[in-house]
Amino acid sequence: MIIILLMALTLFFIQRLIFAQRLPYYIQLKARLRDETAKLDSARETAGNLPVLKKDVERAEAELAAVMEKLGLAFDDRDSFFLAAQPKEPAVRVMLFQPLQEEKRGIFSVQPFQVTVSGDYPRIVSYLLYLETLPALTEIRELKISAGGEKPGEVEAGFVIDLYEIGLEGESIPFSNDYNDKKTSFSQNRKNIFEPVAINRPGKAQEQLPQLSPSSPEAPGGSEKKTGPLAIPSTASYAFPSLDGKSNQVPLPWLEGAKVLRNVGPFYSVGSRKIAIAAREFNRGVVVEVDEGRPVAEAVMDLQARYRVLRGFAGVEDETQNSSGSFILTFLGDERELLKTPVLKPGGYPHYVELNVTGVKRLTVRVEWQESGPGDYDRIAAALANMIFQAEDQPAQK
Repeated sequence: MIIILLMALTLFFIQRLIFAQRLPYYIQLKARLRDETAKLDSARETAGNLPVLKKDVERAEAELAAVMEKLGLAFDDRDSFFLAAQPKEPAVRVMLFQPLQEEKRGIFSVQPFQVTVSGDYPRIVSYLLYLETLPALTEIRELKISAGGEKPGEVEAGFVIDLYEIGLEGESIPFSNDYNDKKTSFSQNRKNIFEPVAINRPGKAQEQLPQLSPSSPEAPGGSEKKTGPLAIPSTASYAFPSLDGKSNQVPLPWLEGAKVLRNVGPFYSVGSRKIAIAAREFNRGVVVEVDEGRPVAEAVMDLQARYRVLRGFAGVEDETQNSSGSFILTFLGDERELLKTPVLKPGGYPHYVELNVTGVKRLTVRVEWQESGPGDYDRIAAALANMIFQAEDQPAQK
């Protein structure tokens, strides 16, 4: 009996000892199980709300797109901003244009620039007003204007301008603290916008030239129908044809979405391809070829006086960067000259274009060939990139 009692006591103490050692682990495991269960319930609740969240995101994206279209925002990348922010007047001299440390403000990435310019006071004020009208989301702060320019009567203005990156369509290129640093060349890796065409010249070996036009459609009976160097559809069309052979689906307010009344050249929408001007790539735009034999190209668009401003970039497409030619771009509104660019040469940076089209019903875009110097061929591709209209301000509702 005593032996049985001793064995029972021994088993009791052994069980109590083991239970005392395992109890903390059991409590910890139970707490972890409770936390994981709570997380699982939260995940299930979130999964149930996904359709609602998706609709909210789509609604927010649509509202943002509408706001950007109303504001006429055309770019938000540093390189486009740097090019567009250069003074148009030679009397305004840029002393400093330096990017600062990138900041995060809410959902936006903000790139500040420290800027110092000098010149006559009225021209400095005009330059500041010009910066505020750029088609980008910017903010000027810490503005200080003081006397002490390089010449008597001049002033010096220093300020910080913030560029908000809001995710506009398009691609930007790397940007260093020294803008004169060598940039990555996109033309080496990007898909050619033009197909090469072989030609023969007297006294020269066969060479490859960029060709703007896509494959020509065959006319009935199997014979090709062409009208000059570039093929054009035999039926009337009120849209820019696309380089990739597909229908032009780009809507207004982009330039290539406008109704086309006349297209001599012709001008082509780039479609799914890209435009490159001095290694700067653009996702939208129209291109046209001109040469000594066909020195002028012209397109007329129907605006119906619905727009106020047209903004974008122009230049020589990099596929014809070795051409001996250049071009001048002219905009006419109802036969009245609105803007005429200087000569745009191969290898030149994208030229920022901004013109007032208020009240214009018919907008004419004219490209004129100019001989510019030595080159491998006498054909040039003129590109109008990321051209976008800004609509007239809607009247306030009473």
